Amino acid sequence: MMDDLSILIARLGWPSTATRWWTMQELAARLGEQVSKAATEASLLEFLSSRKLEAEVVEALCVFWIAAQMHRYEANPKLAQSIPKPSILSTLLLEILGLWTDVPITGLEEV
Repeated sequence: MMDDLSILIARLGWPSTATRWWTMQELAARLGEQVSKAATEASLLEFLSSRKLEAEVVEALCVFWIAAQMHRYEANPKLAQSIPKPSILSTLLLEILGLWTDVPITGLEEV
């Protein structure tokens, strides 16, 4: 049987933007609560490390950003290490969260 946190993490992949938005807000609130912070953070970091698309990574990072803005969440340094292939946008979000990534962004071409 799935618990509430597992259901919320699964809903980040739903095609409905309204469902994803509500889920992101709920997960952000859980990051701001001491009783649920550790479990929520661990689940989100695991989810983030398995993302293959930039849009999925950015949506997951937005959960942490919302938590920082609305619930005084302080980003875990493991967050930067959980992104398999950083992009310009994910790096910007990490910087806004007070983290710096040591992984260089490669493969960009000037057009």
